Amino acid sequence: MVRKLSLLLAATALSGLALAETAGNAPISDDGTIGYGPAWYVDYGWSGEYPDGVTIQEEGVIIKGRMLPILSLPTDLTCPLPKDATIHQWNNDRVDAMNMRFISANLIGSYNVVQSGTIYADKMVNPTDEAGSLELSVGDAVQYLRYYGEGFGAIRYEGADYVVDLREVEALSETPTDEGMEHAWVRLDCDDEFQTEAWLFLGDLQAHEGVGPANITGFGEAPDATAD
Repeated sequence: MVRKLSLLLAATALSGLALAETAGNAPISDDGTIGYGPAWYVDYGWSGEYPDGVTIQEEGVIIKGRMLPILSLPTDLTCPLPKDATIHQWNNDRVDAMNMRFISANLIGSYNVVQSGTIYADKMVNPTDEAGSLELSVGDAVQYLRYYGEGFGAIRYEGADYVVDLREVEALSETPTDEGMEHAWVRLDCDDEFQTEAWLFLGDLQAHEGVGPANITGFGEAPDATAD
């Protein structure tokens, strides 16, 4: 029981999001994929023990954003961002002030199970604190969905999604194809008179002049630069 509950708690803590938001595919669109298609898994939150983010280091930084988190759309929205603002899911004050929503789109990979065994798993729909496990057999179809952090991630098995310790799956499998291809997005209210709503691609933010690494001061803490 403790092991199973710890899977969801770990994933929740790592992403910095509410449990309800991590429990399953993000309801961004009717099919949960925004526009990425069925080959992608779209979910809330950015990945990693210390997820990426940025801090705006200069005055006058303006990012070109999109109407929706789809890379093929034109960057036709002008989005000013305030100096010292830290764009990170751990910056609760800034998340609230700018109505931020963090999502990631991960290209789904496939595990090749080469050894039978049991792994602990927590179903992402209607999770409970009861003990749960999956019996994997050689040749089973297991899909890699995403990584959270500290070895935890999400898989799909027999049509259901689970939070698991990915190391347990990998001990029975070959490395999944396409693992690690992730697009990270944030939706926020821009710092203009209209509070323009824009979707910003993390890669665009990181590459922009006047933008630096997130002001992470500790686990779960990423305040604005002036809030230290």
